[in-house]
Amino acid sequence: MRPMSVCCRLPRNSSSRNGGGFTLLELLVVLSIVAMTAGLILPSTSRWIAAARERAWQQELRAQLAALPMRAFQSGEPLELDASALRSLLEDDLPASVQLELSAPLRYSAAGVAAAATVRAKDDEGRGRVWTIAPMTGRVTP
Repeated sequence: MRPMSVCCRLPRNSSSRNGGGFTLLELLVVLSIVAMTAGLILPSTSRWIAAARERAWQQELRAQLAALPMRAFQSGEPLELDASALRSLLEDDLPASVQLELSAPLRYSAAGVAAAATVRAKDDEGRGRVWTIAPMTGRVTP
């Protein structure tokens, strides 16, 4: 390391900053930038989370509807579900705000053969999905 000349050294009692700290103004500027960024990101994030939750219960409902013919076949007994029975079957996976409407009760024979029906699920805002249960196969189509 080269020695510094005397002319370039600062006296010890000068008013210059010593150390690597930040000024209060610098900290306030950084905090305001972080706050503005969070203010822009949080609304879109909350909408994304709400949409993900909605997709999750819809996929779970569709999966449960698709599994009903196999459930009837495995139990060996005919299965008939109205809207309230279907709701109680899905109670853990379905939000309380979702309403289920059926065109006809869901009927499955002991062999797993289905009767045609339509299941409509909608939330308080009127958004939702409609699934059609195909006759015979019980296939669920969106």
